[in-house]
Amino acid sequence: MDKKPGKPPAADVIYKIGSITVLASFAVLFVSLVFFNNSADYIISAPRRILQLIIALAAFFTVCFAAVFFGKLLKKSSFSFHTLLFAACGLLFTAQYFICLNISAETGWDPGNMVNGALYSLYFEKFSVPWLNMFPNNTFIFFFVRGVFWIFDKIGIEDTWLGLDLLNAFFMNLSAFVFCVTVKNLWGGKAAWIFFVFAVPMVILSPWMIIPYSDTFSMPVVAAACYFIIGANRAKTRRKRIFFAVMSGFAAAAGWMLKPFVLSVFASLAVVYFIAALSGKIKGKKKKSAKIFFKRTLAGFAAASVSFAVFYAGFQIYATNQNRVVIDNSVAIPYTYTFAMGMVETFIIDENENVYKRYGFFSGYVNDLASMAEDKTETKHEAYVDYVKFALSYYGPLRYAEFLFNKARWITSEGFFFWGGNGAGALKGSPFLKIRSEESLAENAFIYTVDDDMNFWSSFFYPEGKYVHIWLDIVGGVWAVVFLGVVLGCLFPLFPWKRRVKRGFNPELFLRLIPYMLIFMMLFTEAAPRYLLGYVPVFCAVSANGWTRFFTFVSGFGKRREADAAALTNSG
Repeated sequence: MDKKPGKPPAADVIYKIGSITVLASFAVLFVSLVFFNNSADYIISAPRRILQLIIALAAFFTVCFAAVFFGKLLKKSSFSFHTLLFAACGLLFTAQYFICLNISAETGWDPGNMVNGALYSLYFEKFSVPWLNMFPNNTFIFFFVRGVFWIFDKIGIEDTWLGLDLLNAFFMNLSAFVFCVTVKNLWGGKAAWIFFVFAVPMVILSPWMIIPYSDTFSMPVVAAACYFIIGANRAKTRRKRIFFAVMSGFAAAAGWMLKPFVLSVFASLAVVYFIAALSGKIKGKKKKSAKIFFKRTLAGFAAASVSFAVFYAGFQIYATNQNRVVIDNSVAIPYTYTFAMGMVETFIIDENENVYKRYGFFSGYVNDLASMAEDKTETKHEAYVDYVKFALSYYGPLRYAEFLFNKARWITSEGFFFWGGNGAGALKGSPFLKIRSEESLAENAFIYTVDDDMNFWSSFFYPEGKYVHIWLDIVGGVWAVVFLGVVLGCLFPLFPWKRRVKRGFNPELFLRLIPYMLIFMMLFTEAAPRYLLGYVPVFCAVSANGWTRFFTFVSGFGKRREADAAALTNSG
């Protein structure tokens, strides 16, 4: 007598409900990205978005088909994957150097405050940076840049901005390299090269290389955290597991001090472990009980916690006891500032009366609450709490839900990630960068980036350049293809539907949860499209897996059709 099928395990239910939620969220955001403009500074019509997507898809498929041909040739060669990847990244760093040489410039807003403060602090016995006093959350990156400038001074590098931009470019290049290796280890060479195709325009050759700030400096930290976490859970020996866990703790500490959004990586890890806790035995090791898996997990967590505490506490002790840079924490902006900013809806109107809305981004009024609060952290905290209460009552449940939905759409709507939107805006006539010229360096003044002052590369990348629309169309199309791949990467793991959830650590689930957790966290804090920059490689990795599964599915479908046709022919 056959047994009646029992209820599906709790792990399977939670996995499927969560996966469907993530899939639906990214599918809605993809439709919004392509068909409904929600850009902060550029009116991009639906037909133009669709054309961007079609052209980018055509280029992507062409590159993939060409890669199949060249891949066969490379298999016959003696070059390994890592050798080819290292050579490709090396050549692209040469391109980065050339681009930096032509477009590197001194920027304003927070990067300018950070860089200038770090540089000037080297030449005074005691130096106070008002920007750092207000935003001590930037203490880690400030001292890191200060240390870089100290090295520059010792080895004779005079152009500090260019040097820092090149270091930033190297970090972005390194992030792509590390993630490409991670993708190769998980899903094979095809997925790795698809990732690399996306990473070249979106990461390696992005003009954000000339904006040295936490958005891009956090990119290699996120890449390292993902690499070490996956390595710790896949390692075969105890020594390797502990080593990877310790390194992930260091990466977590650095990421937390750079930009706390790194919490999204570890929130994703927590969900994966929670599902693993419900899923029973480890796949492929039937004799190994879940108890062994959790012992390893706890040991890794303990090792990571210790290294996190050592790194974090060590830096705090250094920053507190050093006496060259004076930091006045009594006037610091409290953490409630980011929640207050995260509830603001603002807009700007250009000369053509186009309206650009921004959700949860900088507001002069909210920023001025600090100056109206007697310049004390405690009173600033109270002012921001009062504003959050006011905003919640003003919105009401339905309108606040609509605000969060529009915020998610805005954050993910731009493949250029709010380029030019900070401290200048991308509208005609607004200063963004100081032109690299003898006059500007001598006068030390803001110079408008009008076309006459630009070389070709400046006019191609600067927000007000004559040819910037070409770059915007390229990355806009590539971002749409990447996002479509993310949707595919969330769709294919659901099938076959009756398949049980993977036992133990699931790296595929871990990676595809990170973008979701990141966007979810950004909904309730100050945010902008540029805050995604450090996680663009994660999006590209999930997308590469999605497109690889798509090509495998299409190839398998074609083979099944051929087999069916052959069977019919033979039977006839």
